[in-house]
Amino acid sequence: MNLKRSARLVAPLFFMILFFSCASTPSSSAGSGKDNASSKQESEGEEEIVTNIPLPNNSYRSYFYSIDQKILGYVENGSPDSLQQASSLIYKNSKGTLSDKEIVLMNICQQIMQTAWPSRKVTWEVPSSQTDNPYSRILQSAANGIYDSTTERTDFLTTLLPSMVIFSKADVQAYYAKAKRDLNTALAMRPDSVLANYLMSVLEINKGNTETAATYLTKAEKGASSCVELKAVEAAIQYNMGNYARALSQGELLLASSPQNSLLLKICATAALKTGNVDKAENYVLRVLQNEPENTNFTLYRADILMSKNDYIKASSLLDAVAKTDSTSKLYLIERTRLLREWNKNNSAASQTIAQALQKYPEDVDVLLCAASVASESSSPIAGKSAMELANKVLAKLPDNIQAQQIIISEHYKAGRYQEAYQMCSKLIKEDNVSKETFFAYIDICIALKNNSQAMDTASKLYSAYPEDEDVLRSYINMLVATGKREQAQKLINTKLETSSGKMKSFLYYQRSLLATGEDEIFADLRASLTANPRNKDALYRFYRIYYNKQDWRRAQYYLKQVVAIDPRNSEFLAQNAELDALLGR
Repeated sequence: MNLKRSARLVAPLFFMILFFSCASTPSSSAGSGKDNASSKQESEGEEEIVTNIPLPNNSYRSYFYSIDQKILGYVENGSPDSLQQASSLIYKNSKGTLSDKEIVLMNICQQIMQTAWPSRKVTWEVPSSQTDNPYSRILQSAANGIYDSTTERTDFLTTLLPSMVIFSKADVQAYYAKAKRDLNTALAMRPDSVLANYLMSVLEINKGNTETAATYLTKAEKGASSCVELKAVEAAIQYNMGNYARALSQGELLLASSPQNSLLLKICATAALKTGNVDKAENYVLRVLQNEPENTNFTLYRADILMSKNDYIKASSLLDAVAKTDSTSKLYLIERTRLLREWNKNNSAASQTIAQALQKYPEDVDVLLCAASVASESSSPIAGKSAMELANKVLAKLPDNIQAQQIIISEHYKAGRYQEAYQMCSKLIKEDNVSKETFFAYIDICIALKNNSQAMDTASKLYSAYPEDEDVLRSYINMLVATGKREQAQKLINTKLETSSGKMKSFLYYQRSLLATGEDEIFADLRASLTANPRNKDALYRFYRIYYNKQDWRRAQYYLKQVVAIDPRNSEFLAQNAELDALLGR
């Protein structure tokens, strides 16, 4: 049973990585490595949620003591509409002459709008501020990827604004604990703040806490239900919950009104990859890379798409470019593994590469799935774990994961546990949006169990629905041959041979050799199969079996060694080759 693996190995949609990161490190203006290291060190041990937060005394509004409290309330709410209302009231109350503090506050409104709500334009005039103040300094640090820890938390804004670093393009994971602490304090002051709840929802997605993120998002939407950015977070939550089709449709609906929104483009790109819509994914990935050409994650997604289209040379070039700056990321190691398997046909190197990923990311589902797939294909463990163990580890985390179930079904089949494979596969084919590969597996299992009527019924329906699909044709012909439908199989094979080329022709000749009755016919078809594709493992292996049964050990080994060269880690082939060595006295 040849159970194809899914090529859609896209990382979970942690908000920072998907929406804001261009997979680059902060610029030199973001501080020294020592500062980053110390920030990370300080963040350790601060993960607990702060409770019983003391409220600041009345002096927390002291810097803006001359500002109308209603205006300040609008700014602290932080929604696009409230920021616009705040600016309008400042102009109205100033009667044409703005104070230094009013100018500072209007600049804060502008920076919040441009950073947190980029889909909304600043429609009011903003004079440049020449006044040195803690708020502008905090926002500048956040833009540079630095969490301001030095400014005293004297009011709501000095408490909230450092967390705007979450929107920077730098890797800010080291600041999550500090941001959560300060955001909890800010929310204790103003539980209804749209901006504070929005920031907290983004932070929780970054940390992988999808349900908690949804709670904060609901609170934010109460004060700004029509914001594109909040709806984008909702789409990201749908993605993280595994509702990829819904995330894609929701993202595309929003893109209709915000076609250049980077957040939405990234949701649509990754959701399309997850749903297997390669052409749609390619369109969105290219649009993301136009805006962020240095984004290594999306460069790797581009490589994945190119491999799906068999353009391995371009994919290899992209991987080589990424390797110069980031050769240990999860996505890079997964895509490099795929290239080694599919293009280089080097299962040994692929196993070593994914073993490296497994060591670095031992609990990551995508890595576990890739490792399980490699282990299953090569019939060899990865980092000491079998394909079955790796796939079961995925199911312990995600009980409904289809790829893990497919791998386990394949392992049961290869081990001759056909009934176990049948029970799992029978349930799986009833799920929505199940791949054709799952039906191919079901057909093979039914054939092994002599359930020929079920195999015939399933294969016939598939072939009727997809008559031009080569994989479906392979499964259908294999079923006809295996169930003894000789005349029907012979007629179809001969018809398709006229128009087929390459690997398909090799497959057809091999299948026809199974129908032949005379040795000359068998040999002629097997030779024709290998002429069309010298790496046809089935044809080579059948030659080995024929000569083995004739006790012609030397010729048997000639063909078996070619099988081993194609699949050098397959323990069954290696054992058979060792047996021939012994028989030949080597």
